[in-house]
Amino acid sequence: MGLIKDKKSQVDETLEILEDLKKELLPELNNNLAKKIALNLFDRFAVIYSSSEHFDAVVTRFRGQLAENAKTLSSSMFLPEMNHNEIVGWQYPKKVLKNFVV
Repeated sequence: MGLIKDKKSQVDETLEILEDLKKELLPELNNNLAKKIALNLFDRFAVIYSSSEHFDAVVTRFRGQLAENAKTLSSSMFLPEMNHNEIVGWQYPKKVLKNFVV
């Protein structure tokens, strides 16, 4: 009907600008440790271990950040509990454990 002029050049220009912004704002996965961790945690249940002596607050904070920002549950444990009881618990149920990440 001729009501709208051809917008192909403007769409192409917008796509080019968006591609440049993506490269600038979203570094490649190889250079982005946070992105690697996020992809590893995606759609999995995270179990976070640390020593209670130095990192208990860090682990608790990280677990809280996963819940609040990623909207996902996780669990945190402190060493030396992992030395025996926790380790034997990692055997079963295999079907569930395949969706866990430590």
